[in-house]
Amino acid sequence: MSFSSDKRKYESMYNRMSRKLVTESSELSDRFVQRLSGIRENSQVLTAVKGLDQALAFRTALEYFGKGEYTSVGIDGSMDYDERLETLLFYVNASAYSAPFLVSGDGIKVSIKEIRRSVGLSSYAAVPLWLEDLSDIFMNQEAAETEYDFHTSIEKIPFALMTMAEIWTALNSARTPGVKLIFMDRPLYGTYTSALKDLRVMLRSGISALTKIKTQYGSPSMLDMSLASIIGPGFSIPKRVPYQIYGLLSTLISRGSLSESSISEELAVSHEDAARLYKWISKKDAESGGELLDDSGTSSLKVKDGVKNYWKRVISASEYVARKAFETDEHPLKVRGNAWLTIYELNAINVFLLFELVWESLKNRILLVGITKDTAASDFTRSLLPFSQSTGIIKGPYQLSFRNDRGFLTVLAAVNYEKLKTPWRTISYDSSFASMNGNQDSTPVLGAARKYISREKFFVKSYFQLRTFATDPQMRSPVFAYDRPFMEDYDLYFVKGTTARSRSGIVNVEIFFEGGGMNKIDNLLLYLLLSSDNPEVLEACGHNQLLYMADKQVKYEIKMAKNALKGIADLQLGALARKERIFSISRRFRDLRAESERLREEGAGREAR
Repeated sequence: MSFSSDKRKYESMYNRMSRKLVTESSELSDRFVQRLSGIRENSQVLTAVKGLDQALAFRTALEYFGKGEYTSVGIDGSMDYDERLETLLFYVNASAYSAPFLVSGDGIKVSIKEIRRSVGLSSYAAVPLWLEDLSDIFMNQEAAETEYDFHTSIEKIPFALMTMAEIWTALNSARTPGVKLIFMDRPLYGTYTSALKDLRVMLRSGISALTKIKTQYGSPSMLDMSLASIIGPGFSIPKRVPYQIYGLLSTLISRGSLSESSISEELAVSHEDAARLYKWISKKDAESGGELLDDSGTSSLKVKDGVKNYWKRVISASEYVARKAFETDEHPLKVRGNAWLTIYELNAINVFLLFELVWESLKNRILLVGITKDTAASDFTRSLLPFSQSTGIIKGPYQLSFRNDRGFLTVLAAVNYEKLKTPWRTISYDSSFASMNGNQDSTPVLGAARKYISREKFFVKSYFQLRTFATDPQMRSPVFAYDRPFMEDYDLYFVKGTTARSRSGIVNVEIFFEGGGMNKIDNLLLYLLLSSDNPEVLEACGHNQLLYMADKQVKYEIKMAKNALKGIADLQLGALARKERIFSISRRFRDLRAESERLREEGAGREAR
């Protein structure tokens, strides 16, 4: 084929692609305009949005914190990794910035200009690992056949360690006197559900290197970690399937014993269900090798005395791993000799540390807030709005042209800018809505999105928007989401019993739903969020100045650490490669080829000059 024919073929191809792109872009524009019109015609959805009651926020701050000067903390993390001589080098860190805030009879003052870095609360780790040890870290469950699969797998390790660094930093912050407000640059509920999947994989395997860790309360058993995975330090457990069994175990642990006849009364279940639960716990005891129940020869269920310290053993072992990772020179993934902590155990530890963080925040009256910048979540449009309509919060039918919550709320605020003034937030709702779908035309309205409905009354979520541009009232700061722990003293009033479909059939769910009232904690949080951003900096306008500073710091530190530690690794491993003449495996082929191409291009450039 001649050069001229090749040229005509390529020109024809590019012309066709250009015409197609113009046509499709025009169609996309038309569809977007239709979506905007649809949102304008559904302004009744605005009843699911609430403004700020500043006077109520001041009263709530006095009630919750009391008068005094306190500290707010913002925490963010970062990660990276390198490959050298068949080794992996992981770098993770989490940085904390703090600012004082004053609660007085005159209101709340957050001193953003007095932000400082809290070096003592920050967490760092550099972890070396041989590639051949990956099979131990992943329990041989993830085989990486392609480079994409390989990198997707290994990135789970630094991500789990980065998550641990952020939670560990937050936990140390919660234990610091005077800290009353903690912002984390991650969703609490999303962190919990993601890590919980790996915890369940570990429990199903029946083995764990965590059982080799000795604490002052003894080594944690698989039974301990099974109890801790749901009950945690002593959280309230839903009374529905599949949680009611753990609710019974929690009651047993706190009381010591229960008769079969009292199970029905305690859990508000039928005598048939009580008998089934009695048999299940007996079976659980047999599976654990008799570690659970005290065989007293009576018809009552009684747990062994040692079971009561299950949480002390589990959290002590988890904190041991975190301290080793971020406060010592020991390898964080090795336990007692040659036993490796797998990716599933790392995320199991993340669940346990997060439980402890939530427990500490509730116990010490600390507001713990997770902020999500970029999210593809659709629980507000997919399940909350249908439920809001069924309860009468939203009057009349509506139609959605956006399925993405953030996109929908951003456009809703822009097209209704005269009605919707900043700052605003959506009604706060139970994070378990994320596990449900809503259907306006069915009864019950809610149903499990997959198999089961996730745990309710655990985390509470809301979307918010803080700022309006002075030059154009339609121009707003971005819409973000936050979530926080369920706080019984303030949230129980808004718990609503409803029915929902799940794999287990129709279940009774007690979900938090702010509805037509005003939750004092979420109103206070909206004011604290408004007081903690920085309208003078574009990236922090409508977001959070503490998290903005922490984000910049962790990215700078991880870059500096990577360059420094990579140089040390190259010095050590490069010398070994030269000595043993194994240059071809000291660098990836892709990296060698890229470097050769770069040198060739530089040489060609010098010749051209």
